[in-house]
Amino acid sequence: AGDNCLFAVFAPSGEPVATLGVVRYAGPKERHRAMIWGVYTAPEARGQGLSSRLLEAAIAHCRSLPGLLQIHLAVSSHNHGAIRVYERAGFLHYGREPRALLLPDRSVDEDLMVLFLDGYRTE
Repeated sequence: AGDNCLFAVFAPSGEPVATLGVVRYAGPKERHRAMIWGVYTAPEARGQGLSSRLLEAAIAHCRSLPGLLQIHLAVSSHNHGAIRVYERAGFLHYGREPRALLLPDRSVDEDLMVLFLDGYRTE
């Protein structure tokens, strides 16, 4: 499996209905960090706790990696449901990136969040 993984839930038809990826930073000064990316749940599969279960699996995977101390993610600032899922899992806010995404009709800010696997706390 390696350090980088893609987690998914599949419908009986075989189509993925929820996804979440983990990538570990490669540089020697950054290998203590991983990033959650590609979190998506299809509209027809929402409300079933799939994202929470995928997030739990990803966190467990990250905890199994030697030397990995923290997991980062960016989430659209207006996506309050997803932010609550991350907060329940222990992620903390540490910033906001204005206009992180530029869509044809608007820009989207992203909240930056981190989960410290070793109990570290910032002031």
